Amino acid sequence: MSYRIDLDEIPEKKLQEEIFRRSKMRSMGVCDYCERVPDAKPCKFPERHEVGFQAQPAGLDQLANYLIDRPDLYKALLVKLLTPLHKCEGWQGACDFDVVYATPSMTAYEWDGKGEDPNASKLLCPRCSEGYMDQMQSQWDEYHAGLL
Repeated sequence: MSYRIDLDEIPEKKLQEEIFRRSKMRSMGVCDYCERVPDAKPCKFPERHEVGFQAQPAGLDQLANYLIDRPDLYKALLVKLLTPLHKCEGWQGACDFDVVYATPSMTAYEWDGKGEDPNASKLLCPRCSEGYMDQMQSQWDEYHAGLL
């Protein structure tokens, strides 16, 4: 016999993995519950099947967008947190901004676990991250439209 577990009984790592999984599914343009494309028959969460449905920006995104325009404040914060600075890898060109957090990859390449992971997160500043997400979403939309 199974029973529902309370939220506080789930390990934090599992919760973080679930949030990442759902974010990735939404960024790929599919429902984060049933993993169907928006045009498919909706599951019990029909709002997640609406074209263009995205999660509300997380606090981290808001903080990143705030800090990207205030590099001195950002660097001071990182020094206080004893966090190393990373430079943006750039998206479609060089970029000299600092990275606030890694951007989840929006690719789904098959990988055998050997060598470099082609689906690894990218070190992009918020501006480059937005450009990357927009372009990859457009490519996923085109891919899903071809499946119908």
